[in-house]
Amino acid sequence: MNRRVMYGFKEFTNFEDAIKKFRERVNLCDDVERVETKNSLGRILANEIRSPLDLPPFDRSVVDGYAVRSIDVSGASPSNPITLKIVGKIFADTEYNLSLGKDESVEIFTGGRIPSGADCVLMAEDCRRDGNELIVFKQCFSMQNISRRGEDFMAGETVLNAGTVIKPFHLGALISLGIREIDVLRRARISVISTGNEIHDIDDGSHGTIDATRPMIISSIRDMGLDPVDMGTVPDDEELIIKKLEEALASSDMVVITGGTSIGEHDLVPDAVNHVAKPGIIVHGISMRPARTTGFAFHGNKPILMISGFPVAAYISSNIFLREFFEKFYGTKLDPPPTIRGRLTMRWPNQAGIRSFVRVIVRRVGNEYTVEPLRLTGSGILSTLTRANGLLVIDEKSEGYDEGDYVDVIITQPVEVIK
Repeated sequence: MNRRVMYGFKEFTNFEDAIKKFRERVNLCDDVERVETKNSLGRILANEIRSPLDLPPFDRSVVDGYAVRSIDVSGASPSNPITLKIVGKIFADTEYNLSLGKDESVEIFTGGRIPSGADCVLMAEDCRRDGNELIVFKQCFSMQNISRRGEDFMAGETVLNAGTVIKPFHLGALISLGIREIDVLRRARISVISTGNEIHDIDDGSHGTIDATRPMIISSIRDMGLDPVDMGTVPDDEELIIKKLEEALASSDMVVITGGTSIGEHDLVPDAVNHVAKPGIIVHGISMRPARTTGFAFHGNKPILMISGFPVAAYISSNIFLREFFEKFYGTKLDPPPTIRGRLTMRWPNQAGIRSFVRVIVRRVGNEYTVEPLRLTGSGILSTLTRANGLLVIDEKSEGYDEGDYVDVIITQPVEVIK
């Protein structure tokens, strides 16, 4: 029997130590490309952007109504109406040269430029038009219902910092400032390889196990806004694995390889990785459950992530390290996943020294959330991911939780509400 089977892993690296060793070797991306702002969603801003102008570019109305001088309507009320003369009309796109005098008003629509002399806008419901006269029933205070010039952005003001992950509202702000193109960091290319004699693609028609892990990881990479490269499957042949790794490293920023990462007779990936990569394997075996056979190597500054072929272990470990890669490669922070605090419905022990990722079902019952761990915990049981809607992370310093304890849970799917 192969000695790796008999003796197993000699040691496991602490979870936080593994993350630290991974992050410290990933280099910052400095490759910049220019894209149209309207197509920049999810991209990483390469440089700070400052506003080229004041926005709004002038004082403008935020309601439909009448521009007036606040002094002229002071004290107006239903029992003490004040009458003003209407001297014009202003739309959002009106070019005009109006100036308000004493006891005058101008009809104005949302976005319209405030005429000279006016310092507030009466809402239409606070007055009544009677021919060319305006009957005012409510006083209006200085700058009421007016958006001031530069209130949104001042010329020269920082709009977005370098490293910002562009979201829809960022895009909208840039477009509103007339910024048609921006510089972004290029998309990282991440190759994904599956290994194993027993697996095949869904369209292959062969006997054996359909490879669900590789498409799942590719989808996760794409969901993060990165560029996945599908390198297909490789049988348990060290020379073929080496060749595929060399091909992937030549054109990628990171490689994810699934299967063959343990210490069995057919677990050839570690040896193949050490043959290709310099300095080679940094960590192999991490104190986490599931996915304790996870490891990583580096070829220069390019990480090679070795993960289990079992879907659950692969999903959890790949998402952890893909997130770490993204943040270090781009020098930014991703939004933290949504969490809730709920009451545990049963005792759930944890082995000291192990970082555990427990699939749970979260329900809202009345005014509180309940958290029910799924008892099926195998690394290959995909149903624990589809049935679960949350992930309970138990720190390695903890021996677990008792029934009734309140715990923080990462939400992965919608939560059922039970009335």
